[in-house]
Amino acid sequence: MVRTFSASIGLALMFFGLFVGQTYAQATSPSLFEPVSGFLFLDLSELNQALEANGFKSLQTPMNFAGSWSLSKLGDWPVGASLMQGGISAGEETRFAQMGIQLISLFAMARFPISEYVVQLQAFVSGGLALGQAQLILTQKSLDENNFGDVLKNPHDTNLSRSFVAALPRLGLELKFGDSVTLRGSVGYLWDFWDSSWTHLAQRIMGPPKNLNGVLIEFTFSYQLPTQSKKE
Repeated sequence: MVRTFSASIGLALMFFGLFVGQTYAQATSPSLFEPVSGFLFLDLSELNQALEANGFKSLQTPMNFAGSWSLSKLGDWPVGASLMQGGISAGEETRFAQMGIQLISLFAMARFPISEYVVQLQAFVSGGLALGQAQLILTQKSLDENNFGDVLKNPHDTNLSRSFVAALPRLGLELKFGDSVTLRGSVGYLWDFWDSSWTHLAQRIMGPPKNLNGVLIEFTFSYQLPTQSKKE
């Protein structure tokens, strides 16, 4: 499974490199600075049932996300790529759980005018694929672990991981301020359609949750140098 995910990451990076090369060659106004932040509302009901049955507190969403977008054009089509990661945790001093997710996505976008009187405001839809990895760390420790030797005698972290491929459609609004600044807000759905298993020390682990589905809300700030905008 680890090899499979490593190969998938390599393939994703290859496509990402092709995307950057093609769009940079054809783009008329590449974005200079485009950070993104958001919230992922995952359905963790199955996972939380398993955690609570074994003495852990349940994980609560939303999961805070941060990363970056890159938008350009491929022919007449706006296309983009995003890199994001986020995490949540829950528990007490001696027993807690942490979950993190990393996402790489490629998508195509279509824009639509909303009103002829407010040309700076547009709606957009996008669709694409996301390659991700989820990591679940379960920690149990005693209160008398006061030095390095105590920790080595009683290792207590359990690290589970799971790679997945998901569809990621989005619907959003885009507002331009002049030729340099663009604000975006969107609502998307992360649909994990690849039925893969969790792994522990490269060994497959059966059990919930098999899928990581949820609503993704994103906010993006885009800045272009005025000199770039004037060349368009």
